[in-house]
Amino acid sequence: MAAPSTEERELDLVEKVDFRILNVANNEKKFQEVLGRYLAPLLLKASSPHASVRHKVGLMAASNVSQAVADEERYSPSRKGSRL
Repeated sequence: MAAPSTEERELDLVEKVDFRILNVANNEKKFQEVLGRYLAPLLLKASSPHASVRHKVGLMAASNVSQAVADEERYSPSRKGSRL
């Protein structure tokens, strides 16, 4: 059996990090711990020479950011009448 390519290994690592993030997304403390541990290495994968890896990182980032914003809006006090 041939060893996995660099691209396959990078995709596997990105998917494992995605799973770990999703696994703790409902627990704020654990979520922060996982982000603290894996966010920087994950962002480094955004500069991978492999387009599939960069694409996967981009999808993860977009998904997780949009989820975080939705959660923030859901749990934040109403901001009616306030201006930014």
